[in-house]
Amino acid sequence: MAKLMRMAVKNPANGVYTPINNCTWFAGYLWNSITNEQLIYEQDFNGAVYAEKWGIDYLALISKIADPGMLAESLSKIKQID
Repeated sequence: MAKLMRMAVKNPANGVYTPINNCTWFAGYLWNSITNEQLIYEQDFNGAVYAEKWGIDYLALISKIADPGMLAESLSKIKQID
């Protein structure tokens, strides 16, 4: 993803933070995988608009993007077990 976005990739084995694959994406995806829950951590994103604007064709395929606010809202709705 980072290479497609023309971002520097110093060590691909360590992964690369991008606006699409950010810490919220990682946290939400990991949470859902481990807990078998379905937290909402993404919001709608019209990638086609930005693909043309930014000259990154791949973005036309993106319809959702991870958002810290969405993840926080989902986590706040989880009932705590006493």
